[in-house]
Amino acid sequence: YKRQLQIVWQQFVDMEFEKAANHLAETYLLDIAQRTNDKELQASLEIYGNTSLGAVAPDFKWNVEEKGKKKSQSLSSIDVAENYAVVFWSSTCSHCLKEIPQLYQYTKNKKELHVLAIALENDKDGFDKYTPKYKKWTNILALEKWENHIAKTYKINATPSYFVLDQDKKIEAKPEYFEDVKAYLEGLDTFK
Repeated sequence: YKRQLQIVWQQFVDMEFEKAANHLAETYLLDIAQRTNDKELQASLEIYGNTSLGAVAPDFKWNVEEKGKKKSQSLSSIDVAENYAVVFWSSTCSHCLKEIPQLYQYTKNKKELHVLAIALENDKDGFDKYTPKYKKWTNILALEKWENHIAKTYKINATPSYFVLDQDKKIEAKPEYFEDVKAYLEGLDTFK
């Protein structure tokens, strides 16, 4: 019974039927995963639900250096715009190196949008090389690439990956490409 429900859930996920997938998870699968002590299934269901449209984006923290002191910041504590874009990228991703500069040019003068660019890297060389160009963004170095806790929290398995959030940090869109991000934002009242 559990296996059949998992198959149906995965089909809903693959077809991007988030409401149906989350309903199935919340109504049946989470309970079954807990009763059978299937931690992997439980984690998958929870991550998917937490990163679905309409969910408040999972919070994460990073350190910044101000005046020689390290300070912790978090997604939930940022309150600088009407919308936010969270983009996962890497300096070793050729597609990212094409799209990230386009996203920066498009967003750099949009006060109603703030971008949090999370660089999934194995070392800080690429981050140090590219991020000085993106001064108006919040640039976050996420070492350990795919194993980084932020990447795992959002179940990132490809770069670039985009999330558009509203002022309350609810996920409004998960565009696939820069052009999709642009089209979505231009459809919002705040961007007209």
